[in-house]
Amino acid sequence: VMDIARKTSIERSLSCEEAFHPAPAAPPPAAATAAATTTTTTHTPATSTTATPHTTSTPTAASATSTATSHSEGSHQQTMCSTHVLVPCLRAAELLFLGSSAGDVVLADRDWLPSIELAQRYAHETGATVPTHSLFDLLPDLRGNGEAMSHRNPATSILMDDLEADVNSKVKRAFCAPGSTHNPVFALLKLVFETMPRDWHFVVPRKPKDGGDVTFASVAETEAAYLAETLHPADLKAAVSAALNNILQPFRDEIKANKDLVKLAAVVKKLKI
Repeated sequence: VMDIARKTSIERSLSCEEAFHPAPAAPPPAAATAAATTTTTTHTPATSTTATPHTTSTPTAASATSTATSHSEGSHQQTMCSTHVLVPCLRAAELLFLGSSAGDVVLADRDWLPSIELAQRYAHETGATVPTHSLFDLLPDLRGNGEAMSHRNPATSILMDDLEADVNSKVKRAFCAPGSTHNPVFALLKLVFETMPRDWHFVVPRKPKDGGDVTFASVAETEAAYLAETLHPADLKAAVSAALNNILQPFRDEIKANKDLVKLAAVVKKLKI
């Protein structure tokens, strides 16, 4: 694994050697340490018994070590966690395993790009097969905190096996400030438009007193209405939830009809990652 990693640019060309620092030097032998202790000489002038003694000190090994440590702490050191090296290698191994089956297509987020490049280089050198890949951007966390959705935060992420009520509750609590389209709800809406057929229209049900139902043919039209404040956040969220549930329903039906998938889903939910 390390040999492959050294040959490939991983995580913006960070080399494996940067991930590890040389081991600290071994402490000096006990005899040398004792000899390096501070030597103090007291000079008392003969003409005065009340003169203050004058002390001279030689630098000790401890003081030299302290200075070196302070200098080291003051300088900038670049460190990297071992996972930055191991994770791309493990992902690359997974891609190479999938490549053994002809016709496989891997759908992955853009964080996988270093792993894909690693697998492609390994395949070029060894004659292995890498599956076709399609990359996508990660959806933002529903809290609007700048993070991406993750299975580690299921309460603020949309999962494929979420029930209809779960999706409705999560989207309802999602961050969606008026006057701005840079929020998780519009990110979900863009995903919906990308998933649906080209002639699909986004319908927002509303009460007659609120202007009745309104239909949008694109994300841009929806954004314009939202910025003009003719579309309320609550109505937008309800319509996005309905569209997401329509997309997820076939997956729910497939999981429900397959006993193995039901068991697997139960096991995955119990995992603490």
